[in-house]
Amino acid sequence: MQLSLFQVAGIVITLVAVFGYINHRLIKLPDAIGITAIGLVVSLTIAIGGTRFPGASEWAKHTIQAVSPSTATNSSSLTAC
Repeated sequence: MQLSLFQVAGIVITLVAVFGYINHRLIKLPDAIGITAIGLVVSLTIAIGGTRFPGASEWAKHTIQAVSPSTATNSSSLTAC
């Protein structure tokens, strides 16, 4: 399954919104610091999970490869109007 640039942008925006909500409700750090800290924790959790569960690492690689480099670089949405 190939993800378009629009789908990737939607996923990133959704994750940032969820991280922002968690930060606002629970952690109460300034926005940029809280979202960055939560992103770091999630990234480290995935990395550590990949060492303990090899299937998780393969899943992450497959998900990242679903983003087609040709879609990201040749998209008409990146051209100027």
